[in-house]
Amino acid sequence: EEVKEIKLPLEESREQVTLGLASGDVVETDLLIGADGANSYVRKTLDSPVMSWMFDQQGIVCTLRSPCLDKDDVAYQRFLPSGPIALLPLGEGLFSLVWSCKSNIANELINLPDEDFVARANNALQKRANVPPLVAAMETVSDKMGM
Repeated sequence: EEVKEIKLPLEESREQVTLGLASGDVVETDLLIGADGANSYVRKTLDSPVMSWMFDQQGIVCTLRSPCLDKDDVAYQRFLPSGPIALLPLGEGLFSLVWSCKSNIANELINLPDEDFVARANNALQKRANVPPLVAAMETVSDKMGM
C-alpha cells in the first residue's frame, strides 16, 4: 500500500517509525527499509544521498516467435562486448528477447525493419556460440521497445 507520510523518531529516541498510509491506516515499526525504487519516497524523506552514473546503455525488449524452437524450458544468453543478449522462453514458441547494448547501437536496432532486426539478433546470438541455427526462423510478434 502507498505510504503518504513518514514520521521519524528523534536520533536518540526509542520511538518507532510511524507510517501514514493512503488508506488512512497508521503503521508503527522499529525498522524502515527503503526498497521502493529509483524515486524512493523513503530515501527522499530521509534526505539520503545517492551515487549514480550513466552507463550509456539501453535495453531492447520484444517478443519473438520461433516455429522451430519448441523447448519452453531453455533460455539462451550471450555476453557481447557491447552488453548481453538473451532469449527467454515464454511458452508456445514465444520468446522474450532482452538485448542490452550501447545507446547508439540500440537506437539503430530499434529503427530497423523487423526482418533486419531479427537478422541482427540472430547474428548476435549465433556468432561463435552454441545456439541452434533454428533461431534464424524467428519473427517479431511485438514492437521493439528501448528502455
